[in-house]
Amino acid sequence: MSILDIALPPLSPETFFEVSADVFKASVLPSGRSRKRFSLPDTSLLLDQETFAVFYMSWDVSGISIDCQVQQPFSDCVYPKFDEGDGLELFIDTRDLKTVGVVHRFCHQFLFLPVEVQGVKAVEITQFRGDDLHPLADPSELVAKTVLEKKSYSFSIFLPKEVLHGYDPIGVPRLGFSYRLHRHKGEPQHFTLSTRACSIERNPALWASLQLKE
Repeated sequence: MSILDIALPPLSPETFFEVSADVFKASVLPSGRSRKRFSLPDTSLLLDQETFAVFYMSWDVSGISIDCQVQQPFSDCVYPKFDEGDGLELFIDTRDLKTVGVVHRFCHQFLFLPVEVQGVKAVEITQFRGDDLHPLADPSELVAKTVLEKKSYSFSIFLPKEVLHGYDPIGVPRLGFSYRLHRHKGEPQHFTLSTRACSIERNPALWASLQLKE
């Protein structure tokens, strides 16, 4: 058998690029025109995906704020098979360790559902490998508000420093970051890295780098 006979996974543009973006300091995400400064880049063209949500993000020493405006109505939630319904996963590496290829103690995977299902609405679901880990966050410490409207819905999320192991925005002013926004009966929206390319939750070294700016 020659190397030409071996089936290789398709390559996509994100395989070859490391993405970086700036996130600015604010204790509360603003509204109005000043809000645009806090928007995360749209990477849909890079990933060949449809955009159906806009994300905003800020930081301060007390934690991280993330707003997600979904431009379609809420449909359904499923748990534990949350990828079959509407829901949001956030992936955060508080030290942005690009030299570590597996999930480590500074990695976090959070799940947020638009409505509570089986007692779950906000939870940390990080899957560690080996002993390099941290205690999973108490769900009561995850601040998440959801607003459901006729043609859209939104998440307003605050992750306090207590649930972000290793969070030190002054000493280490950057984060590894990605997200995966699921929708019922539709393809998800990703940030910089697609599920088609790899298992996002298992490859923190491939997450985007966010620079924490004043």
